[in-house]
Amino acid sequence: MFDSGFLALTQNVGLLALLVVAYGGLACAVAALPAAVRQLLLGGLFGLSGLLLMAFPFETGSGLIFDGRAVPLLLAGPFGGGPLAALAAGLLVAAGRLAIGGDGVLPSLVVALAVVALSSGLWLLRSRGGRFDAGILALGGLAASAALFAGLFLLGRETAVGLVAGLGPAYLTTVAGATALFGYLLLLDDRRREALAGAEAARRAADLANASKSRFLARMSHELRTPLTGILGMVDLMARDATPQARQGYLEALRGSGRILLTLIDDILDLSGLEGGGLTISPGEVSLHRLTFDVVSVFEPRAQAKGLTLRLVIDEAVPETILCDDRRVRQILFKLLGNALRFTERGHVELSLHTAAGAGAGRLVFEVRDSGPGIEAGRLERIFEPFEPGDATAGGVGLGLAVSRGLAERMGGRLTVRSEKGLGSIFVLELPLAPVGAAAGPGADRGGNHGADRGADRGADRGADRGPAVAQPAGEPLAGLALLVAEDTAVTRLLLGEMLARLGAEPVLVEDGRQALERLRERTFDLVLMDMQMPRLDGVEATRRIRALGGGFASLPIVGLTADVVAGNRPRYLEAGLSDLLYKPVDWPVLTARIAALVAERRGRAEATSPAGPSAPEADRDGEALPSDDSPAARIAAACGGRPTYDPKVRRALADSMAPARLEEILALWPPFAEEHRALIEQALAAGDGTALARAAHSVKGTAGYLGFVRLEALCKAAQRPTEDAGLQAALGAEIALELKRTLDELPPAGGPPLYAVG
Repeated sequence: MFDSGFLALTQNVGLLALLVVAYGGLACAVAALPAAVRQLLLGGLFGLSGLLLMAFPFETGSGLIFDGRAVPLLLAGPFGGGPLAALAAGLLVAAGRLAIGGDGVLPSLVVALAVVALSSGLWLLRSRGGRFDAGILALGGLAASAALFAGLFLLGRETAVGLVAGLGPAYLTTVAGATALFGYLLLLDDRRREALAGAEAARRAADLANASKSRFLARMSHELRTPLTGILGMVDLMARDATPQARQGYLEALRGSGRILLTLIDDILDLSGLEGGGLTISPGEVSLHRLTFDVVSVFEPRAQAKGLTLRLVIDEAVPETILCDDRRVRQILFKLLGNALRFTERGHVELSLHTAAGAGAGRLVFEVRDSGPGIEAGRLERIFEPFEPGDATAGGVGLGLAVSRGLAERMGGRLTVRSEKGLGSIFVLELPLAPVGAAAGPGADRGGNHGADRGADRGADRGADRGPAVAQPAGEPLAGLALLVAEDTAVTRLLLGEMLARLGAEPVLVEDGRQALERLRERTFDLVLMDMQMPRLDGVEATRRIRALGGGFASLPIVGLTADVVAGNRPRYLEAGLSDLLYKPVDWPVLTARIAALVAERRGRAEATSPAGPSAPEADRDGEALPSDDSPAARIAAACGGRPTYDPKVRRALADSMAPARLEEILALWPPFAEEHRALIEQALAAGDGTALARAAHSVKGTAGYLGFVRLEALCKAAQRPTEDAGLQAALGAEIALELKRTLDELPPAGGPPLYAVG
């Protein structure tokens, strides 16, 4: 009976080859339909396959029929998409068996229900990522056969035992083998279709990428050609028109076009760094009042030209100094304020700063509000996508906000926007609050109009991205300095030489690192400007060799210049021994300030550490000779380095950077601030509280340096250094209190009457 039963059942289940063929076509056709509809249709296919097998059964001598309907019923769940497919197949098979009738109807219905449950279990196993292969399918076939044998006992024990003994091995072998074989074929078909779908998705993604690349290239071509056309056109006009007045206008146009190009390149590089993970954040101690004032001050002329009110509002609870990346925060604020002024035609633009509760130390919140046209609700999130301008009618490539949001997220914060069409916009920058000091300074308006802009975005002033822009002082700030310039590009070398000479320096120009080393062996220089990429001997290796010479070369200031803005390369350049690294194109106010500061620092250090001491006793403001021993007075004198109470150059630079009325307004805040902190320092001295003294000195230091009180700045810096010498600390505190009074009582007018009256 085994041989005849096995042959008949094998021929029966062979019809399932039609199921495999039909399944591939139907599965593709219904792939896009809803899941429930897809399950019903595929379940119907498996059910029809079961009915087809029932049409060609194997009949036993007792009148019962056997066939392979359990195989498609078992496969319906895992390949039809779920229990609904298994149930649909089971209902069709059950209906067909009822139509046939006979003694085996009840066992058949019970077995069909059990196989539907097994089929649903196989679907669950597959959907959850469990093992699903021919072996598992064969086990499912064995379980379905066992269910059939159990159902036969509903016909009586004797009948069931006889059928199982005679037909059981053939049925088990056929159903288990057919389930494994045809299930594996269906599994291969699924994998083939998944591979095709993946290939199609990849093709569509490639098409989208190509289309995006084409749009990017088209937009970049337009954005690059526009300023380049202006540059070339202005050069042609300058070649034809020798009028100095006309040339000045052409130069301004050239400068503006160049700034547009730099802004675009900077944004592309920043976006690339953010997407590639190569952009680094460099947190440091930052004065929030100075940062926000610098940013807002840059926008004053633009706001005034458009008749807009520009305000800076800082909440009293905001600490004066925090830890953050000064350059990146400025970059974001410049972009937000620049956009606000760009789109606002009337009304106001406001930058406000407050704190908010949050995890850990809380959050620092910058808000830029404007009364501009607002943004449609459907565009609120799209404006943060690359190459999505906020307003297509306003031009621009649409990278600034994408870069700004990326920078905010890299700093652990976020950038969001709230807006309604016609009601203005509010951009909110939230950053983790990491305060350094708690006291507040006078450098911020507590609600009044605070003026606006010298050049809005990076296009207006590249120095904004690397620190506050400093107006170029009049005269020759580098007078008498011997500077060695190593630069391989002839145009850049000549430009550096000409500009440094105009600033009063004595530049010596060389083409590479080898020539730089030769010149350094021939004569003494105050500072070296070193290009990083040069033939024969580049700036990195040249700097290492200079430092290796020892002696005075170990402290010789070397400032690197590079067009390589890849953030990961900066540490490598600095580790070679550079004193500082600046980026091309040269920001002249920043470069001038760094040269002057580095040379002055080296000279001050040499005087302070000279074994013989100064050639003549130095005198303080009261005309008393400073002792040369290790007393507190001597150490205070060394810390001050001969600095005066007031540096006119700093004041002139500050005056050149803003309107006179704005400078008067700022300086008017100094007297109450100085009196308040003098009282705090005297209280700390009376209580012997070194921590309070250091905190007050920290608060004074940044504002004093900003306003040109250089001796006070040096004293405060010294007071912040950890020391166990109570006598030195007390002497420093007393000197700071005295110097605060001097800034009010003894500040000489710089070429005219005092800029403010002391009450």
